Amino acid sequence: MPQETSSKAWMLYIDGSTINAGSGVGLIVVSSEGHSYKHALKFTFKTSNNEAEYEALLTGMELCNALGAVYERLSPTHSWW
Repeated sequence: MPQETSSKAWMLYIDGSTINAGSGVGLIVVSSEGHSYKHALKFTFKTSNNEAEYEALLTGMELCNALGAVYERLSPTHSWW
């Protein structure tokens, strides 16, 4: 990624999880200015762990778009918790 694009990139951190009691996702969006937006979602439908991660990705990308992000970088990890 070129330096100019990299400096404008928003970071999207996602983690999805499924257990017997249900499934959900956690999202953190960090703007290019360093502002962070944290969200947690609980699903009312059954998912596999991979499906929960995929739903987290889609939701995070929609959130970035709604917030006006032009460039996004994805970090599919739970290390930010």
